[in-house]
Amino acid sequence: MKSICPRIENILPHSIGEKHSICRGELLKSINGHLLRDIIDYQFLTANEDLTLEIQNHAGVLRTEKIHKSFEDDLGIVFESAVFDGIRSCKNNCIFCFVSQMPKGYRPTLYVKDDDYRLSFLYGNYITLTNLTNEDYKRIVDERLSPLYISIHCADEKIRTTLLGIKNEKPIMPQLKKLAEAGIEIHGQIVLVPGYNDGEILENTIAELETLGDNLLSLALVPVGLTKCQKNNLRIFTKAEAKTIIKTVKKWQTKFQSEKYTNLIFAADEFYLLADEEIPNGDFYEDYPQIENGVGIIRQFYDEFDYEYEVFPHDLKISEQITLITGVDGAKSLQPKIAILKNQGINIETLAVPNNFFGETVTVTGLLTGGDIIDAIKIQPNVDENVHGTFLIPDILLKHHSNLLLDDITINEIEDRTNRVVKVIATDAATLLNTIKKIGKE
Repeated sequence: MKSICPRIENILPHSIGEKHSICRGELLKSINGHLLRDIIDYQFLTANEDLTLEIQNHAGVLRTEKIHKSFEDDLGIVFESAVFDGIRSCKNNCIFCFVSQMPKGYRPTLYVKDDDYRLSFLYGNYITLTNLTNEDYKRIVDERLSPLYISIHCADEKIRTTLLGIKNEKPIMPQLKKLAEAGIEIHGQIVLVPGYNDGEILENTIAELETLGDNLLSLALVPVGLTKCQKNNLRIFTKAEAKTIIKTVKKWQTKFQSEKYTNLIFAADEFYLLADEEIPNGDFYEDYPQIENGVGIIRQFYDEFDYEYEVFPHDLKISEQITLITGVDGAKSLQPKIAILKNQGINIETLAVPNNFFGETVTVTGLLTGGDIIDAIKIQPNVDENVHGTFLIPDILLKHHSNLLLDDITINEIEDRTNRVVKVIATDAATLLNTIKKIGKE
């Protein structure tokens, strides 16, 4: 079995690991004699009450730590990565791959294309199944690694292989049925590309997926994302086409509700914005199974805003300007709630930042760069540079555990180059309203 001894990144205070003098930077060689491939192996093995850990310290010296604990006790060991033998990279060459459309020359992590079934199980990352071995399938079934998040795209294999940019690939439907028959549950996604897998092809794909029965937990329809660097002459959906997608979703939802008592299939929020159609209510999204895929984010924000606004001070007035940095789609979706705040006397605006880095077809907030934000602030209309104000930037723009944006510009640089006060906030409605209250008290 391939394994790389995982390096310990941290030890939680007052944990079992700390009590046994396990230190940051040491290597975990084995648990009860078993090598480790990933955090799944670690979690499985540490469920035992009696453990023998083989540890290698910074000097390369091995020692053994014997631990007795309760079943539910955690060791408090944190690793640098969830996979110890390397992330499984994607072997496809998808015609719509967003990573392939990235401008060159930025930090290496932006160009990583993972297609790892373990990250699918652990974190909901989508995989294509094109790099699974028989051993992988066996492990998935034996260890009940369920649910998995699978990029299906199309049931027709000729079209799917065209989309994936590969040849002679195993048909997707037999693989999905093999997993379903083994009891593995599936959340699916279809990245829709106009002229490739929409229309009748989409209808046929949904009909095929229906045969998976109750093991298909949800299905998201997501519009293709295109940057100015794309080279395959693809295009984004028109308003009329977005309306057709929503109509298709509604038709299938009616069928699934009558037969399965679930909507099952959902369109991404972007389709509703593009179609200028009202965002569905909260019940529509059930338990929000595809929210990480951009399905229901707007509705969740709306509902949280309405709930939090009930206890928000309605007599609060703020003359100092508050500007919420957002993408084009974000500004459009936030408009109804921002209007409520403005009507009560709070001087708040959204600044819809055009995405010059990726191109105007990229309208989501999460892909804004520091350079584009700086340019947008500098030309923001109706703002006096001598008037004190605050700019709010959502934390989804930042690299994890840092203040770096996609183009490696920092929050401090934005402040220095614009002479503005910039605050980073979480994207939930409660945080937004609480931040506004704090500004009002300053």
